[in-house]
Amino acid sequence: MARDMGVTVFATSRKSLRKSELLDRGADYALATDDEDVVQIIDNITKGRGVSIAYDTVGGTVLAQCLASVSEGGSVFSYGAQSSTDLNATRADVPLGALDQRYLTFVDLFELIGTPDRFSAAKAYIPEAYSRCVLKSWIDSTFSLSDFAETIADMYISNRKKRNSIDLAGAVIIRWRVNILKNT
Repeated sequence: MARDMGVTVFATSRKSLRKSELLDRGADYALATDDEDVVQIIDNITKGRGVSIAYDTVGGTVLAQCLASVSEGGSVFSYGAQSSTDLNATRADVPLGALDQRYLTFVDLFELIGTPDRFSAAKAYIPEAYSRCVLKSWIDSTFSLSDFAETIADMYISNRKKRNSIDLAGAVIIRWRVNILKNT
């Protein structure tokens, strides 16, 4: 979606192993938060300007990296990490100067769906963007519905050896597309 709006996309993963995947999916730059100095790389690429907007879904050190990478007057949107029971994920140790003239917003899904105009615009954008092939679906892995709970538990208990996450938003979009097909 960001590329559709003309934005340069810096995508992150914890490890370098997934960088090529991020580039294949449309990122302009792929960075590994655990393996690279993300702040320095972004500073070099942007010639010291930083990014206008950073979107964080992890919290902790990644949130601190986002704050240090955003330009003056820029914004960091943090989604989800503040509801974590992991105190390290909810803490961001940053110099106070990193917050000067920057905006930090904690957002959740209800801020979108609770605002009818924004929610309507988002619902209209998704099929329109799909029709232009701006949004693309991909299947990372498959498993039976009966194995869903076991797969989720295995992903988190086994120290995330399979994949970091399952895109439940993608599942909602797939369900939406199936419902559209059923109704046509």
